[in-house]
Amino acid sequence: MRTPESVPTLTDLIGDASILEIIEDRLLPSDYEGAMTRKYFVDGLPEVVIRHTPGEPEPSIRDVVATAFSQLPEHGIVALPYLPVEHQGEIYVVTRKVHGVSLEQMATPDASDSLVRGIDSQWANMFAYVRDGRAEGFACAGEIIGLGQHMYGRTSVDTSDRIRLVDLGQSAINYAEYPGSAEYERALIRLASEVVEVESALGRPDQLRLSRAVLDQAIDLGERSLGGRKSEELRRIFIDAAKYVLAERVTLDPDDDENFF
Repeated sequence: MRTPESVPTLTDLIGDASILEIIEDRLLPSDYEGAMTRKYFVDGLPEVVIRHTPGEPEPSIRDVVATAFSQLPEHGIVALPYLPVEHQGEIYVVTRKVHGVSLEQMATPDASDSLVRGIDSQWANMFAYVRDGRAEGFACAGEIIGLGQHMYGRTSVDTSDRIRLVDLGQSAINYAEYPGSAEYERALIRLASEVVEVESALGRPDQLRLSRAVLDQAIDLGERSLGGRKSEELRRIFIDAAKYVLAERVTLDPDDDENFF
């Protein structure tokens, strides 16, 4: 299993401030309106952002998801720090503010060639992350693939603008724990649909060449695990659907579960 990259400590982000005091008295609502997650700024700490998904998490989910996010840099995925803290049975994720623009606004037919290459690289790395998670048995963070989950910009400690994963959710899945189910193969459809959606936004069919190549490897991994048993017929359907999406440039959404990629 890959060794997680070291991440900043809580002190690196909030200094000597009390995280409990921050959560109870210093949170400032932002204009972010996610379906589930709420994002807050912190009074007196303008470079700090705290994300909160109301509700009691599953046991140990904090550590599982934190480990899943710590694997991202090992795959070359530029992501914000993911430092979860627990308060009154709920999880708050402390991270840094990004000064930049959402990729949803930047991924247009007028996007520069360098931005397109950056998107292709980031998406290819995320696909490799899912592929390797299935092959190596580590949990993958959910809800990370999508233009709305990324921004182009920098934090206060960066020296250059880059594409950064900014949507830090509280879900993770270990596809290797469900080798006989269709969880991994269903995720392949989401990945394939994402390729088509991004290329459509850019107005450049088949432009995400690196991402397509890595996704082909991920699909091949799913095929190699098939044994022809009747219980695997659904997995084969999902694999064939992912191939069809890539070839015909259409999108298929297997369900509305946001925990899938």
